[in-house]
Amino acid sequence: MSNLPGFFLEHDLDVDADERTVKRVYAKQLKLIDQETDLEGFQELRDAFEEAMAWVQYQRQQIAEKVQAPDVDLSAGATVQDAVTQETSAAEHAQAASDDANSPEAIAYQIVVAMIEDMRRHLDTPAYAGERFLQTLDDERLIHMETGLAFEQMIAQYLLQGWQPGNGELFDVAGDHFGWKTDSKRLLNWGEGGHILGRALLEQAEFNKKSEAIREGQWALLMKARHESEPAHYYLSVHFPLMLRILDLYPVWAVMISSRNNIEVWYARYEAIQHDASTEKEQSSLQDSRENKEIPYFRAKFTLGVFFCLFLISWIAGLGDKKPDPAVRSIPPSQNTQNTQNTQDQSTYRDNSYLGTVERKQEDLLLNAERLKEIGENYFSGHAGKTRNVAEAIYFWEMASEKGSADASYQLAWIYDVGNGVERDLTQAYKWYSKAAEQGELRSQLMMGNYYYATRNGHQDLGKAAHFYELAAKKGHAGAQFMLAILYDKGLGVERNPEKALVWMQAAAEGKDANAEANLAIAYLNGEDGVRKDELKAYDLASRSAAQNNPIGQRVLAQMYERGLAKQAVDMAKAATLYAEAAAHHDQKAKDKLLQICKKKKYAGCA
Repeated sequence: MSNLPGFFLEHDLDVDADERTVKRVYAKQLKLIDQETDLEGFQELRDAFEEAMAWVQYQRQQIAEKVQAPDVDLSAGATVQDAVTQETSAAEHAQAASDDANSPEAIAYQIVVAMIEDMRRHLDTPAYAGERFLQTLDDERLIHMETGLAFEQMIAQYLLQGWQPGNGELFDVAGDHFGWKTDSKRLLNWGEGGHILGRALLEQAEFNKKSEAIREGQWALLMKARHESEPAHYYLSVHFPLMLRILDLYPVWAVMISSRNNIEVWYARYEAIQHDASTEKEQSSLQDSRENKEIPYFRAKFTLGVFFCLFLISWIAGLGDKKPDPAVRSIPPSQNTQNTQNTQDQSTYRDNSYLGTVERKQEDLLLNAERLKEIGENYFSGHAGKTRNVAEAIYFWEMASEKGSADASYQLAWIYDVGNGVERDLTQAYKWYSKAAEQGELRSQLMMGNYYYATRNGHQDLGKAAHFYELAAKKGHAGAQFMLAILYDKGLGVERNPEKALVWMQAAAEGKDANAEANLAIAYLNGEDGVRKDELKAYDLASRSAAQNNPIGQRVLAQMYERGLAKQAVDMAKAATLYAEAAAHHDQKAKDKLLQICKKKKYAGCA
């Protein structure tokens, strides 16, 4: 085959040779070279080997994208043994995927179970979960690409079940080390579950934008809910309204990092406190009417958080096609049976057919877009003297959108996307994200670009992906600039144009996009992709990328220390440390280099 790498042709390797076969041949050839006197020969062999490995990994990736990791039910109420003996257990899924008992899925499942068992034995050590996860990444069995991918997907599925005792900061640590925070398109390729994880990460990013004082207060409340099921009466009275606000702003992320069960208990106690307080007051009709409207508002906001958590669990367990799992806590009957059309509580709608049917008033049509958007926000949040009413919010936001408000269009997209106050409807979400993007809303432009790039729901349109990425790129979004550079470089959805690819890649790097910095570092190091060789620029870019924990940047910087490039002295200790950091992010090339270095001498990074 003419498209086989030169390494395959030179050493007569079969087209289906795997990584181990390629490594064995490389090891044999390496023994024939004196690396101290024949640096050119060594580099030629190494380059050929890396090209071959990249080709094999690409072929493996095509297979790995079809791998469906088995569902792992390791909720707090279940033991690891319970998970193993489920009617359709993860191990059975793994055996169905392969007749080989040592299939990647089965091995990954074993690794995940052992890790979670150990985490649950250290409930009193909050930092242990993250440390144990990082230790697990050193398991040699995860070097196999398909095993590593199955492991990653199982961790994602476990996290989607919500925070559980023993998890510690696993969500944050896993997000960092799998690169989910910087490479959202990987999550989008996983379908619905990946989309939910991506939503949680977006909410986390929004939370991190708040002032330090606000973050500290809200984080302390989430941590108290994580560990304490029955706080003091006074504490609940004062602080639970803030918890409702957190659930309103971050419905997905909140249940990923705090205890849903404890928050349910808090809610029940808070509602009882509110009820007791109301009975002590005189039955003034005005006062009584006001208070009786407040209680459903609190209930609706809390129901949203619980509903979303239940949605996450039902997605994992496939409850849409199975009988309800008795271990899954349900919403109290008084909330489940609540009339969705109740005129006193129009804060949450489960039947969207009711929405958008309100006849528009002439006086409202005369308002400008900004005022319409503001009134919609007040109805949605229950501020400025308005009672929370989602239908009214949508009524005003739709008019604001028609008058050109991109923010109103985005708000409509968001509530349908996450099911905030309405029945979740991805068709409506797509409609409003698309409109918001065309109206110039930056977040929507990026999301639409990701939508068309990621083959979500079996649909891909790289031309449209390029269109939306370009809209966001022209506004200075570094991530969109990087994606647009890739499309122009590969000729995906646009006519191939290396010059435009370079312009956008440089813009993304100037915007501190770690992927762009790493790619440009490689270009300057090798003098390719339209730039002259410049080791000093390569070193600067790789250093910036590595500082953001980008595995490619770490690997390139390690390579420069290993070879003594860019006027740097050869420093194998630094090289080993950087290769180890990149390997921890599942960079296969870095893993290979680390193994090679550590065979000669044990550096700190070899531990």
